Amino acid sequence: MRAKSVIPAVVVLSAAISWLSPVAYADERERSSALRAGIVRAADHQLSLEGSYTNGDTGAGQYLCAWEWEVGSGVAYQNTQGASARGLVEAYKVTRQRASVVGASCAAAQVISRYDANPTGRRSFGDLLLLTDLSEATFDHTLAARARSYFEDIRAQFPTGAALADHDLARLSLAGWDAAVQIEVALAVDQEDYARSLALEVVARRADWENLPLGGTDYTLLSQGALLEALSELESRTIRHSRDELRRHLLQAQATDGSWADGDFQTTAFVLRGLLASPDSREVHRARAGALEFLLSRQTADGGWSSPNLVENGEVNGEVLDALAAAIPHHDCEDDHDGDREFDEPRPGHWGHRPARPDDHHGDW
Repeated sequence: MRAKSVIPAVVVLSAAISWLSPVAYADERERSSALRAGIVRAADHQLSLEGSYTNGDTGAGQYLCAWEWEVGSGVAYQNTQGASARGLVEAYKVTRQRASVVGASCAAAQVISRYDANPTGRRSFGDLLLLTDLSEATFDHTLAARARSYFEDIRAQFPTGAALADHDLARLSLAGWDAAVQIEVALAVDQEDYARSLALEVVARRADWENLPLGGTDYTLLSQGALLEALSELESRTIRHSRDELRRHLLQAQATDGSWADGDFQTTAFVLRGLLASPDSREVHRARAGALEFLLSRQTADGGWSSPNLVENGEVNGEVLDALAAAIPHHDCEDDHDGDREFDEPRPGHWGHRPARPDDHHGDW
């Protein structure tokens, strides 16, 4: 792994000032400029890392249009490809850089080729979200149709959302993380009843996964952040109550530097996304601003995220890029950033995706 030098963000964002509050126009433009610059640098870096790498699942052959699990290792894993690519789709919605959507499309084509070659093979929810999100951004409805077909393969094994949520519990504190992306996939393929069943089960069984470490690590904050975003698309008294509880807990758990989980980039990105999907309040605004300041100030000169004690990870780079892009209101997107627009202006929503580890099969079968 090559060394990274950490540089400050173009403009330091003040955690004491809400990201969307009515402040002087010059300050607002400066903050927006800093965020956009970080997004462009991150997207360019993620594109530079996309390539052909050794198949880490079997140790033979290569994955194409993929990202290394640990940058510099030369090894990629199947169930991180979609999640690594989705940040490029979100960046495209903001910057209109054609290269970003081309890079994501290459990864999507590899996912489809792999799935069609093995109809009974495992399906990754992160891959399905790549297909639905790319379909939305490019108006290629065949991608959404593919995702629906793959989702039906999963539903054949888990007929109800509750059954899938119960299956997730073996992942302990990662169960909420699993369920969040599964909820978002179900919604993206127009299976709201399935999503609601899954959501109600995972919040009803919070005691069975929260604060239960997996492999020595407690992923509760990561799961809670992902769930906060996923639940924002559903309504019921139970779900609203759970959202409120999750939001209060996450706001209290934020560190003074704006991060969560002791400066973990991945967790901070997912909690930020949950707060971006939350109702506005002074406290939420302040937490969003702190998270953005933390992520932008820790971006390396190359455009990724690493630290002296944390190796750079291709998937995490994509997830942080995804969160930063979500912080830009879609109606404020720059028009045709590089003058080479291939597709019409999208009318995007913002869907989450599943983080993963190399040996992580959660949400797959």
